[in-house]
Amino acid sequence: MEPANGSTDLRSPLAGRGEEPPPSPSLLGAFEQPRPGFRASIWAGSSFEHWDWDSWRAAASAMAAGLRDRGVQPGSRVACVLTNCPAACAAVPAIWLAGGTVLSLPTIARGMSVEAYLSQLRRICVASGPVVLLMEEQFSSVLPESWMPDVRVVSYESLAGSRRFEPTPPESEDIVFVQYSSGSTSEPHGCALSAGAVARHLRMLAQRLEVDTARDASVCWLPLSHDMGLFGGVMLGFLEGMSMCLSSPQRFLRSPRTWFDDCAWSGATITAAPNFALELASRAAGVELPEPFAMKRCVLGGERVEARSIATAVRALAERGLRPESLAPAYGMAEAVLAVTMTDVGEAPTVLDLDSAPLLEGELSDPVPVESWDDDLGPGQTRLVSVGRPLEGVGVRVDGEKAVGELLVSSPSLASGYLADEDATRERFENGEVRTGDLGFTWEGQLYVLGRTDDMVTVGGRNHFARDVEVAMAGSVAIRPGSCVLVNLMESGGSEQLLAMAEPAKEAEDFADVARTLTAAVREVTGFRLDQCLIVPPGTLPKTPSGKIQRFRCRQMLEAETLEPLARFGR
Repeated sequence: MEPANGSTDLRSPLAGRGEEPPPSPSLLGAFEQPRPGFRASIWAGSSFEHWDWDSWRAAASAMAAGLRDRGVQPGSRVACVLTNCPAACAAVPAIWLAGGTVLSLPTIARGMSVEAYLSQLRRICVASGPVVLLMEEQFSSVLPESWMPDVRVVSYESLAGSRRFEPTPPESEDIVFVQYSSGSTSEPHGCALSAGAVARHLRMLAQRLEVDTARDASVCWLPLSHDMGLFGGVMLGFLEGMSMCLSSPQRFLRSPRTWFDDCAWSGATITAAPNFALELASRAAGVELPEPFAMKRCVLGGERVEARSIATAVRALAERGLRPESLAPAYGMAEAVLAVTMTDVGEAPTVLDLDSAPLLEGELSDPVPVESWDDDLGPGQTRLVSVGRPLEGVGVRVDGEKAVGELLVSSPSLASGYLADEDATRERFENGEVRTGDLGFTWEGQLYVLGRTDDMVTVGGRNHFARDVEVAMAGSVAIRPGSCVLVNLMESGGSEQLLAMAEPAKEAEDFADVARTLTAAVREVTGFRLDQCLIVPPGTLPKTPSGKIQRFRCRQMLEAETLEPLARFGR
């Protein structure tokens, strides 16, 4: 039975009442307004390039003219590999000025071969029919001419048109953005977003973050090919006129301390990142603290947020201005543009301890709020961090009669479906809601997410959430943060193997000891022994550009027997 103070349905003040959220500005209405205090610092490979509002607007207008010269007209589709460079920041509004639709293609995922990546881009372009494909000149110049015979590959740098032209900005119902993100669970679908959906969402996001352009500024290093990076990092500043600092995922991964260094240098009050990045930055701060910074909101999303990671970050960075209420766990998805729920400004994250067995059966049993977030869990327990309340006009409900189940989301900024994929659209979108594929529950007005429905692993006939097991595995100091995964693998005879794959930390010297630690962690959570434990070279586990492990690609690597581990333990 579900406890009395639980709920299977969350509604923001406007959701489900037939009302519209407050009017939103048009996507390009910002171009008509002066922004005298606006500044953008964008990483250009070795240093920051600095723009004011007029220079950003001029760059976008010039690129729009160049796009017209290459055949882009109202309704044209323009494929883009949105790397974190100044030209890509100008290209998105440029395409909209020319009346086109941005097809945001995935960037290459870690562990993916160049051949497989180019084949993926080719498949997407054949299905979606762009007029041109835009990418940085350093990449377009090395592609063979025969690679994409039906689509013209154009570099961002070549689009500096000079002639005047008449802009044809999109109408509210026009599809302006299609995101093909590097999914963690499957090949990417093209999530189609209208101009109205994007503009409404950015205004909803600004309201939840309480953006004050006179005081707030943002820092982002997340990839622009991902919704958190583009909409949360760049387009929010673009529409609201909030100054920003944009770095790159490559720079962050080379030196995680650059994230908070940039926050201190730029005076940022808003930033965002996945859980694993908070862990990496906290470790870097343990070696050398950044300068003090006044962080109002550090939004955590893109993967399940762990209480231990929050506790570590606050402990490492408290004297530099990071407080529990600075951290804002959130839940979002490309099908809703970006955010669905988020912790309120000034509110510390809520953490619950729950009995694992009832959760696996779809029930809640006496959730217990906890304050010592990094205390050891009791046997058979799961610790979950709330991802806050729905944004204005958004609704979240649990499908079915049980307290725990698949989450369904309604939103004023819901996607129109998947481009050129009617089957997937019918499967996921129905009656103004989208099936998320995520399992979760609501409690005292807040949402808690357990993981993906396809991240459930079965051991000895019993279900387990892979993420719970991986959190226990990651407790080993000999494992790189965010670099271990649990995988079920079906053998030819019909039996099932349970495997763990992990990348060792630099200080790991005894791989057998690492394997014993991982095996013990798995046994503690599941009660079963691993069939195999593979220690793999750093950089092996396939990840999306935003840092999530692609479990389905891990399975593919194992099934194809292409993996060359540093050590293999078990049968």
